[in-house]
Amino acid sequence: MEDKYSKNIYPDIITMEQTKDLVKFSKGVFRIKTENCVASCFFLELQRNNKPFYCLMTNQYIITPDMVDKKEIIKIIDKDEIIILSIKLDSKERIIQCFNKSLNIDITIIEIIPQDNLNYSFFLKANSEPFEQFIGKTIEIIHYPKDKGLSFSFRKIFEIYEQNMFSHDACTEQGSGGSPIILKETGEVIGIHKGCIPNKKINIGIFIKNVVDKMKNYKREEEKN
Repeated sequence: MEDKYSKNIYPDIITMEQTKDLVKFSKGVFRIKTENCVASCFFLELQRNNKPFYCLMTNQYIITPDMVDKKEIIKIIDKDEIIILSIKLDSKERIIQCFNKSLNIDITIIEIIPQDNLNYSFFLKANSEPFEQFIGKTIEIIHYPKDKGLSFSFRKIFEIYEQNMFSHDACTEQGSGGSPIILKETGEVIGIHKGCIPNKKINIGIFIKNVVDKMKNYKREEEKN
């Protein structure tokens, strides 16, 4: 499986000019620019210790533990190429959790703090119900494929692929890694796009259920005392 960027397996990518169905969700999806790449990311509302927890989410291969150790600066860019937020990857200032890739949870979350002054309407909602019930369901992916601007793709979930992952056939291209996978019938995020398996013509998504579950009772070291 290609671990970095997806390919345009299917030709039916739908641009923003062709549909208005997902505009209300697209306000939470942006480009993320690091020292090494430009990819997709999104804002998500979770629960932490029975309180709303607002975060930025993308793939761990886009924001790595090494980048956090180096306190690199990342930039969040909108569809007009305007920087809406610059974030220093400092785990003392905000919760930054790079989940363990050995569990096939290729996800990094970054806490959004009040000083970031973001509109709460940017934040999408998560659905963390059991994986199996989503098989065969229609999904929508909001993403920033390379050189195409904000775009939408529609298709279905095939099956559970490996632990915490599933296969789908929604069209994606380079730059789509880190995009939210939204369940059409509820408008909630159920996963994050990871990559593709070109010889099988399928893409891979990561269910966010385990991330949602882990964050519910997450405590920083200073909070454990």
